[in-house]
Amino acid sequence: MTEAKKTAKLPALYSDLHPVNVEEHAGSSLADEPDFKFARDEIRIPLTLPELTKACRHFPIGFSSGETPVPFAFLGLTEGENLFVD
Repeated sequence: MTEAKKTAKLPALYSDLHPVNVEEHAGSSLADEPDFKFARDEIRIPLTLPELTKACRHFPIGFSSGETPVPFAFLGLTEGENLFVD
């Protein structure tokens, strides 16, 4: 494995990616009442094109810089302070 792959930064809100495995995840399920603490430090969330239309009605929208800009919904103004999660 190359050094670049070892240090590759995961997208926002992803801390540990691995494929679903029938044996390993057989007893897993979705929570009845989801906990959003995992997002408490995120102030911008990347959007897909279909999400953009609905998100712009409720959140300020910005775009990343670079060759392929990505739209973001802003959830806070200060780094590490998501205004939508306690």
